[in-house]
Amino acid sequence: MLPLPPVLERRLDGDALILTLDMVPELAHFQGHFPGNPILPGVAQLDWAARFGAAHFGLSLACKRLEGVKFQALVLPGQVLTLTLCYDAAKGRLHFHFASPRGVHSSGKLALAREAA
Repeated sequence: MLPLPPVLERRLDGDALILTLDMVPELAHFQGHFPGNPILPGVAQLDWAARFGAAHFGLSLACKRLEGVKFQALVLPGQVLTLTLCYDAAKGRLHFHFASPRGVHSSGKLALAREAA
């Protein structure tokens, strides 16, 4: 499992967890994707949403399905992203939203259940 990006800020807004993430060029996710023109893979964004959400909301990492996932703008090295996570316990859905001053980069829902006690 590749490391998570540096967290510059972590705060709560009601039921939402909001993280400010630094897309340092040294992130392993940028290596080889693509040589000479690095971009953050969409699968890394899904992984980060699941891992940060699992840690904060006590969720399993076993994702049953993806819903409404959209990748709208490239994430480049050096950018700072805001990741907003909300968990809908009734539906078992983790909502995620990656954005920057340039706009929305990706969003969607992951079907994740709470960890068994």
